[in-house]
Amino acid sequence: MHKVSIRRMMILVGLYSLAANFAHPAEPTFFLSLGMPDWMFGVAFACMAAGSFLMSPLWGRLAEHYGASRIMTVGLYGYAAGQLMFCLSRTAASIIIARLIAGFFTSSFVVGEILYLMRHSEQGEQGRNLAAAATVMTVMSAFGYMIGGLLGDRSVYLCFHTQWISLALIGLYAQVMLSDGDQRGRKLDRKELLQQSNPFQAFAEAAHVMTVSFALFLGVTALTSFAGTAFDNCFNYFIIDQFNFPPSMNGWVKGAVALITLAANSTISVQLMKRTDIFRSIIPVLAICTAMAAAICGIRQIVPFLTANIIFFGFSAVYKPLLQAMIGMFGTKENQGIHVGVYNSLSAIGTVAGSLTAGFVYGLGASGPRLSFVLSAAAFLAAVILASILAGKRRQTA
Repeated sequence: MHKVSIRRMMILVGLYSLAANFAHPAEPTFFLSLGMPDWMFGVAFACMAAGSFLMSPLWGRLAEHYGASRIMTVGLYGYAAGQLMFCLSRTAASIIIARLIAGFFTSSFVVGEILYLMRHSEQGEQGRNLAAAATVMTVMSAFGYMIGGLLGDRSVYLCFHTQWISLALIGLYAQVMLSDGDQRGRKLDRKELLQQSNPFQAFAEAAHVMTVSFALFLGVTALTSFAGTAFDNCFNYFIIDQFNFPPSMNGWVKGAVALITLAANSTISVQLMKRTDIFRSIIPVLAICTAMAAAICGIRQIVPFLTANIIFFGFSAVYKPLLQAMIGMFGTKENQGIHVGVYNSLSAIGTVAGSLTAGFVYGLGASGPRLSFVLSAAAFLAAVILASILAGKRRQTA
């Protein structure tokens, strides 16, 4: 059954995105049940993102040499083990260790998925397939939230056990159903592996492929990652802590977002990629995210608050496929691994900073719970500025 297949890769992306989000709606309840301080929700997610940052460059190089599907399989099994450890954790230290381990392995899927689609897509289909995968990931992640929220109403631990078992089964699917064909390089020796284990080495390797345009793109990536993570983490904890909602409310909101995202990406994103220069068309999308995040800061009523958040999440899902489609427009096929590794590392840095910020500002007085929304709006505004400069640079080059 092993074969190169874009369709099976898309199925794998959908299954992974579904299972990877089963536990998220229940995590705030989990932390509150253990008596953890408010900042733990930010620190825990930051540790996972830090693990992703530390390992992303290494996974990128391993995927180039041993095949992306093999690396994703290893990552799925490791992620399952990390989530089982998280479920069994009872102290802050054990939670931090479990989240780091999960981050180490989940990054292999993100890097491997992008490289697989870049390497095996037909001529002219690369950007479309990357955008389609990003759409599948966004939509199925939202449905994963919804399922996890419903499970969390019955039992927090039901979410965790369902998740790690599902991840292990999805790893088996990847192992049996996917192959990289003959597109694998020579084996790396131990010395090279140790050199590649330095996450900052990716930035040194990227120096010879770095351009002003790619640097601006990485800036947009880091800022949107920070903004989206700070907003999302705060929202998940906010509605349970401030409004006393059950875990299923997180799931229902994300389920509604999934439907909006599916409609938006099947219409707006597709048309933007087919008929416009995505380096320019991403600017108004980010501007709308900025405006919505700023507006949410002042809303106090529950129904308008939830409505505004659903609209925000819908628009924030549109820029993610556009960013992934942009990656393939930089560099050549030979250095795609470097570009993808650096992109994922910068995204992880933004995630670490966003989640830590959301966690630590939450307890800063009466305005603390909403301060993350303010910072998110500011970061989106900065991303709009960089994206505008990037579009101008690309236009000059063309």
